Amino acid sequence: MSPFATRNRTFAAAVALLAIAVASCDTIPGEPGSSVLSRAEADALAQVIATDLEGLPEAAAYDPAGEIPFGAAPATSSTAECVTRSPDPVVNSDDDPVPDSVRLTYTACVFSRPTVTVELNGIVDVLDLNPAVTDHAIRWVLRDFTRTVTFLMGGGTTTTVENGTRLVSATSSVLQHQLIDFTSEVTFPNGSTGLHEKDWATTFTADVARSIAPRQRLPSGTWQIDGTSAWTHGDRGSSLDVSTEVPLHYNAECTAAPKFDAGTLVIVMSRGDRTATVTIQYTACGQYTVTRS
Repeated sequence: MSPFATRNRTFAAAVALLAIAVASCDTIPGEPGSSVLSRAEADALAQVIATDLEGLPEAAAYDPAGEIPFGAAPATSSTAECVTRSPDPVVNSDDDPVPDSVRLTYTACVFSRPTVTVELNGIVDVLDLNPAVTDHAIRWVLRDFTRTVTFLMGGGTTTTVENGTRLVSATSSVLQHQLIDFTSEVTFPNGSTGLHEKDWATTFTADVARSIAPRQRLPSGTWQIDGTSAWTHGDRGSSLDVSTEVPLHYNAECTAAPKFDAGTLVIVMSRGDRTATVTIQYTACGQYTVTRS
């Protein structure tokens, strides 16, 4: 299984963040929450959170082949020419797929799709949390992992620089995935910048007990997400409280991203003494509705 293959995530993230840049100063008088965020910004924020959720299954396991991580899997070609592994060969003291420690350095990894080109640079450290024990436990550390997305139809370029830690540990039935001090610094096509910061604790429970395996893609199951997030664009900052009202159902058989077909996520946004609530309800594979109150 590759933990990294999500075809739509890079495009969706770029579109969502661009939408925030455009909509962040709009309000709609008389509508719920309009003093805190506009309807357009609520929709864009929902897209950003939905994109973040798509990243959770990607880090559920480690593929020793070292494919391109976190939403930028190439349509064709090998990663060998642009990814350096250190040490090489890696040291693996136990019998699980995760090496004791390996640094993946990406240098001008460029991949083309019909509508965009994606360039990756930066470092991803992969560490076995228990190098002497055969188990399912991974620490991902992203260090200035830079994803540059250029739209081929005149949509400009969006660059995202990610830093932070993902901790994954699993039994055969339950997986824990934490995001710790995880930041995304975004430069939009118009030159403006944004900062998205989050600390999340998530729990995945497989629909079928004992179906989670470190060498296989994540099976279907439910996600419970709790955590805090912050978004800053220009002089507008807000804090977010994220929680699942109804556990999100991850459907491994979905062919459209996001691969959730049920569940409700609630985001409470605070700006100063004002608050607004954005609710994301997943209705089918690749589909969700957004409401604001």
